[in-house]
Amino acid sequence: MLLKEIQNQWIKDIAVFLGFDNSNAIEFEKGCISIESFFYDALTVLLSVLEGWLFHQTVYTLLIIMLFSLLHQFSGGYHAKTHAQCIDLWMIFFTVCQLYIKFIHRPLADMMLTILNSALIYRYAPLVNPLQANDVSEIRKNRLSALYICTVYDIAFLACFHMSRRFSVSIACALTLCGILLAGGKES
Repeated sequence: MLLKEIQNQWIKDIAVFLGFDNSNAIEFEKGCISIESFFYDALTVLLSVLEGWLFHQTVYTLLIIMLFSLLHQFSGGYHAKTHAQCIDLWMIFFTVCQLYIKFIHRPLADMMLTILNSALIYRYAPLVNPLQANDVSEIRKNRLSALYICTVYDIAFLACFHMSRRFSVSIACALTLCGILLAGGKES
């Protein structure tokens, strides 16, 4: 509990330093939430890059993170109850992706992963975050964006399939991570 209180105080101090209006409680709280999310996202990326470095796959790690982040922004998906749970789930799924890229991946499996997860994205994206106000036009815009990005990834996967298997499997892993979050979010 003490650690959480220290963390909250640091976040509030950073929010004040960055110029968030402390007199407007709602705006200040939104600023604190944004700062907290930024720090947890940065921690997740740092841990992922470290893991990629340990697997000698830093380039593919960065590619997966970039592809996943762009698509997940519009597709939505499962939301963990805490930041720690989110990081834990990400690292488990991400480690499985790293092991798959390093040791397991086969062309037919890569193709099946891409098709299955693209279908999940085409079917369910976007899953709306219940914590955000989402109007119909915003949902429509996110759906179209997710579908366009997924289509570009599918085309890139096919283009890379015979040239660079590790690049194509990185695309398959990014689609798989989004597909898992969509399937998990649909169930919850």
